[in-house]
Amino acid sequence: MAATLKSLGEEKGVARRIAVLGPMRELGPESEALHAALAPAVLAARVDRLILIGPDMAPLADALDDRLAVECARDVDEAQERLLDAAGPGDAVLVKASNSVGLGRLVERITQR
Repeated sequence: MAATLKSLGEEKGVARRIAVLGPMRELGPESEALHAALAPAVLAARVDRLILIGPDMAPLADALDDRLAVECARDVDEAQERLLDAAGPGDAVLVKASNSVGLGRLVERITQR
């Protein structure tokens, strides 16, 4: 996920950088610490708007410590609503989580609009 965030930060000529992130579910007992450890990558990517999905992402929200406004969505449907309200022409959007979160549905719905 950190590598993907780095790619978002390297995008040129974008209006804003929006990241929609859900949990990485394969991390085991280190899950909280590893999610929190993404904070530097999010900040380095110069994310303008961050939407986090589900309670497993709370450690990342806490680690950002008000350095970036964070929107928390209960599920993929709520994240989609927030993204539709946020995204505009020229924005770069990163959508990333474990496949089991179901973000493929969000991408499919967004690209159909």
